[in-house]
Amino acid sequence: MKIKNKLVKRVKKIWLERQSLKDYFFYRRALTAKIVETCRLGRENPGEKFVNLPKMNVGEAEIITKVLNAVWSGSQCRRCWKVVEKGYKLK
Repeated sequence: MKIKNKLVKRVKKIWLERQSLKDYFFYRRALTAKIVETCRLGRENPGEKFVNLPKMNVGEAEIITKVLNAVWSGSQCRRCWKVVEKGYKLK
C-alpha cells in the first residue's frame, strides 16, 4: 500500500509539472501581438515602426491601441496605431 501511495504521489507531481509547463508554453504562444505606428492616409510608404512595448496578447494590445488612437490620433492626425500578429513585416 505504501508503494502504491508513493507511486500515485509521484505520478501526480509529474503530471502537475507537465501541466504547468503546458500552461506556460500556451501563455508564451499567446504573447504574439505587437503594436505598430502607421500612416492613417494609406500611402505606399507609410513609414511604420513598432512601438517599444513588450509582446502581449491580442486583447491587451487592442486596449492599448484604442487608448493611443483616442488620445493622440484625432481625425486630422496622419498617424495611427494598429495591432499586428507575430511575423508582421514593416512596410
